[in-house]
Parts: sequence; structure tokens; C-alpha cells
Amino acid sequence: MTNQKPSQDLKTRMDRLKRKQKEILGLPPEKALDAILEAEEPLPLVHSFAEEDFYFLVHEIGPSDALPILELASAKQWEYILDLETWEKDKVAHSALLKWMGLLMHADSGRLTAWLRDEKTDLLEFCLHRNVSLIMREHDEDPSDFGDDYDTVDDVYYFRIMDRKDDPESNSLDEEQRYEFLSLLLKQLAETDFIKYQQILVESTTVLPAEMEEEMYRLRNIRLAEKGFLPFEEALGIYQPLRKDEIKAFKRKRVVKNDQELIPFSLSPSVLLGGEDLFGRTVRSLSDETAMEQVRIEFAALCNRIVAADQTFVKEREMLRKVVEKASGYLSLGLQRLLDGVPGTAAEMLRQHSLADIFRIGYDRVMQLKDRAEKWRAGSWYLKNQLPLSFWGEIRVGVLGGLLIKRPLYFDSYETGILYREFKTAADVQRSESILQEIVALDHLLSLLLPSVPEGLARKAPMCDSLLLTLWARSNLGLRESAPIPLPRFKVFFRELFPPDGLTGSVNGNGEKNMLRRIPPAMKQAFLVWLGRETGLEEPELLGDLGGMFDKLFADIENEYGAVAVENLDPRYIHLFLVE
Repeated sequence: MTNQKPSQDLKTRMDRLKRKQKEILGLPPEKALDAILEAEEPLPLVHSFAEEDFYFLVHEIGPSDALPILELASAKQWEYILDLETWEKDKVAHSALLKWMGLLMHADSGRLTAWLRDEKTDLLEFCLHRNVSLIMREHDEDPSDFGDDYDTVDDVYYFRIMDRKDDPESNSLDEEQRYEFLSLLLKQLAETDFIKYQQILVESTTVLPAEMEEEMYRLRNIRLAEKGFLPFEEALGIYQPLRKDEIKAFKRKRVVKNDQELIPFSLSPSVLLGGEDLFGRTVRSLSDETAMEQVRIEFAALCNRIVAADQTFVKEREMLRKVVEKASGYLSLGLQRLLDGVPGTAAEMLRQHSLADIFRIGYDRVMQLKDRAEKWRAGSWYLKNQLPLSFWGEIRVGVLGGLLIKRPLYFDSYETGILYREFKTAADVQRSESILQEIVALDHLLSLLLPSVPEGLARKAPMCDSLLLTLWARSNLGLRESAPIPLPRFKVFFRELFPPDGLTGSVNGNGEKNMLRRIPPAMKQAFLVWLGRETGLEEPELLGDLGGMFDKLFADIENEYGAVAVENLDPRYIHLFLVE
């Protein structure tokens, strides 16, 4: 029996190539190209790149500028590029196919011709069927009868490259480039293997395009599935929530020994992986090289599966970074849930469970919050009153809007430069949960105060805060009808809200002293007494979920109106109360 394990020299060489790959993947595109071409052995280096990493390099460098490394690429790397670039759903993108085959022709015309002739015959015949018209000359026929645009290399088979100028599927490809590529391809086919050239030409006329396209699509999906790009329906399984207790019934994952498999896997997800969240820190802490290699392989496959499920087209590593952050965030959430009340470390959890299962456990935590938001909304007071989502105010709308979409997002409010992002930590979930609980409690409170919103108030398009404060102010003034407050009566309430003896000083950012009036504790207590009387709720019930919201509400009133004199009140600039 022969020893199937690779020799130590081969393993050492592969390790050296992998280190060089990581170095190149961290370089800017122009420096990455120079580093590859100036390497001691550029051909093995290029071949050692996983197809995904090579694809990113080509796009970041630019397809036209990447011709030197396309020339060095393996057939599998070429095939991977065509698999991603030349399909639109289940149909061949004809212009993209000819464009990329043209680039490969410029990179290495002889190898491309041989590869298409010997290994990708179906693809070649499919391409010729759509672009080349063929006539076989009979012995008594005059070639001049075929027209000047027909050409031949054997005086038997006459071909013409068809005009595709008006074809909407080909309008993105330059006609001159298409003609140049097809002419060169046919010429080289005839020169390298004349018999095969004739066979391919004849067989291209008998192609059934729909059947051949379907078979090519099937084979393409098989190749991509091996990389983790499962068919859409299967890839969606990554978003199937998995409860923490359900994972106990799963078998522990099998660890692949590093010295048994030297098949390259994508390093880009691991290179882009940050170290700030729990998953990133745990991966960095792994001391066992075999376990770390296993996690990297799984992580690359997980990212590919997310790409397939999200139906995104990732061409560059910066686009991949978002996928990596999403995967890492939900893996961190999953690890936190697995560790909750269970002895062990995050590293042990990575060794025991597949990353896909950990991801689903993390996703389940967010989906529970989404389900809760949807169930509340279906029977909510605000929906029964046909109030818009904006009724809840900017922050609450942001959180609620992020939870109610198909795949929930965290409302970041530009704290990290974007409005919405993926959930990353337990703190993200807890903050969203807290705000959702506040919304639910506030909705219940308003349903007790005002079962239906009168037309007079509805016309003013109130926000929840202004509606609540207006109801309180009207009750304080003894006004029964639910409508905006007349300005003279509001001034009476305003003097009670900000008595003259409540004046305090504060220093602004310019060092200037501002005089602000404060709302006396008695007024705040009167607000709680009014709420309890109108709703039947005890004070602890009121303060349980809404205590922090009430404190912020009164602070907003003080900051907004504490420096305004009663005679200067203008309804146009009063937003926290509905004033006529």
C-alpha cells in the first residue's frame, strides 16, 4: 500500500505558500500583483490560492490588468470565474461569457483553446451555436453563392460570425472584440486539431440550447456547492433558528486532520475577520493549529453559504467584509448563548459544534425578538388607530423598523457611520429588547388613556411623546375635549410647569452661562398620579418599563423650553405639546 499522507517537504512547502498568500491578501491590489509576479515561484503561488481568493484578486487588480496572473491561473480557477461571472440566475449571460473568454484568450490563447476543446466542449459548442452560422459546401456549389462574409479554412465548412448588434443580451459587448475573439478561436481550433475542429463545428449546429444550458447549470451548481455556495433553497437553511437546547441532540463535528487534506480553502474571510467580538477573540486564542485550521475552513464555507442565501454578488474583499462581520456577529451571539450557565469556554464550543449550528443559535436570539415585535404589532393600539410607524419617534422607529423587516437589522443610528447594521453582540440585542419593551409598555399605557385618537388630535399627526404630554396638560387645565391646547391656556400650564423659583444656571460649550428653569419634583409626581388615576396602574407598574423614558421626557422638556420666557412661546416651535 502507498502512503496517502503528503511528505513533510510538501507540507512545509504548502505552509510557506500559505504564509505568502496571507501576506499578499493583506496588500493593496497593485502591490499584490507585483508581489505575485516577483515571487520566487509565481506559478505554484497562483495555483495555491483558493478559487475564491484568486477571484477577489482578479477583480481588485482589475480584469484587464490581471492578465499576467490569469495566464498563470489553473483551469479550476478559470472555471470558477466563469461559474460566477457568466450566469444570471439559471441563464447564461452571453455577453459576459464572451467578455471573459476574450480576456482568457488574451492571457493564454493556446491553453484556452485546448481547454475549451478538450474539457469544456459543451460550453464551446453552446457558444458557437449562438454566434456562428455554418454552411457545408457541396461539390457542385460555388462559394460565391454564400456571400462575402462567409469564411473557411478547408473549402468544405464555411462559417460566418453572426451579427448581434441588436441583441439585448449582447449589447454590453463590443462587436469588434467579439468578432476578433471568435475568429481567433476558430483559427486556433483548426490549427491545433483539424478533425476536432470539424467535429465541434458540425455538432454546434445540432445543439439544443435549453437542454445544454440546463445541464451546464446543474454541473455549475455542483461545483459551487462544494465551496459552500449551496442552491438558494438549501442555503436558506442557515437562517433557520436553532434553540440552544436542540443542539445537544446533534453529533459533535468531525475534525479534519491538517496532514490529510491539502486542498486550498479561502483565506480571505479569516484575513478580514476582526478580533473585537467574542468569535474573533476566541479564534485568535486557539493554540491547536489543527483546530484553528478547521475553524478557518468552516468559516470560509459559512460565509459562502450566507452569500448564497442572501443572493448577493461579492466581487471584492471589501464586499466580503460585510458578510464576514455578519457571520462573526451571529457566531458571537451563538457562543454567548451556549456559554450562558454552562461550564466551558468558547474555544471548547468551537471544537464541539459546527459553526453553522452556532450561527443559527445566535440568529435564533434575534428572531425571537423579531417574533415578539410582530406579535405585539398585530394587536397593538397604534395599529388599530391607523397611526404611522413614525408615531413612535426616531429612535423607537429605528429599532422597530429594523426588527420588522424580513432579516432583522440593528439600528445603529450612525454611531459607527451607518444607520443599520447586523447584530454583533448581546448588548445590541439587549438594547433593542429594552426599547421594544418600552414601546410595548407605552402602547399599552396609551390604550388605557385614550382608546381611540380623536380626529382633532389625529390631524396634528402627533408623536407618542407629544400625545402623552398633551393629554396630561389638558387634564391639568381641566380641558375635557381631546384637541390641541389653545395658546393662552398653554401659557397657564407653562407657568406651573416652570415656576420662577426653579431657575438654575448651566455652562454651554462656549463657556457661556445659560439660565434654565427646572420642572419641580411636585409636577413630576403629579404626572405619575394623573397616569395612575387614568389608567388604574400602580406607580411601580408605571415606573417598571417606563421610568427611564419619563425621566428623559422631562429632561427634554427642560432642555427645549427651560430658557424660553412665557411671552415668547410660539406654537410653530413647540413640538413636545400639541398647541393651537
